[in-house]
Amino acid sequence: MASALLRISFAGLITCLSFPAIAAQCGGESYQLREPALCSKFFVFGGTCGRAVYPYPGWSDVVLAAGAWEAVPIRIVSVSADALIEGSWWRRVTASIFAGNSFNADPMTPYRYAASDGFDILGHAAVAIHSEEHFPLDDAMQFPAGQPMPHIHLDVHLNCSPNAHYSGSLSVWYRLDP
Repeated sequence: MASALLRISFAGLITCLSFPAIAAQCGGESYQLREPALCSKFFVFGGTCGRAVYPYPGWSDVVLAAGAWEAVPIRIVSVSADALIEGSWWRRVTASIFAGNSFNADPMTPYRYAASDGFDILGHAAVAIHSEEHFPLDDAMQFPAGQPMPHIHLDVHLNCSPNAHYSGSLSVWYRLDP
C-alpha cells in the first residue's frame, strides 16, 4: 500500500514538473499567458445627472470608482471613458468627462466637453461623449495592488445636465508588473 502511494505521489510530481508554470494571470484567471501579457478590464455605470453617487467629500461628479482588482501592481497602457447622456422635454444636454487615477496625477484622460445639437420628434436630446489616452509601453501608468477604496482608485468624473440620465463605461488595458 505504501509503495503504491509513493508511486502515485511520484507520478503526480513528475506530471506537475512537466507542464510550464502559469506566467501571468489577468484577473486571476488560471490559463497560461505569454509574456508580456496585455490584459483588459471593463466597468459600467449608470444613473441620473446631479445626484451624488459616492458619499465622500469632493466626489460630487464621480460616477464610477474602482479599487485594485489584480493581486499584483499593474501598468496601464490605455484607458477610455465613454458615456451617453439622454435628456427630455426640449432641453439641451451638455456633458464633460474624464478618467482619473488617484495613485498618479489625476486625470488620466483629457477633459472632454460635448453638447446635444438637436431633438428627436418627442423632444428628447442625447449626447455621446468619449475621452481616451494611450501611454508608451515603456512608461505606462502605474496602479498598485490590494489598496482599499477610497484611498487608491480609478474613477470617472462626469458632469451633465441636471436630471438627464446617463450610462457609460470605463475600459482599461494594462500589463501586470513583473
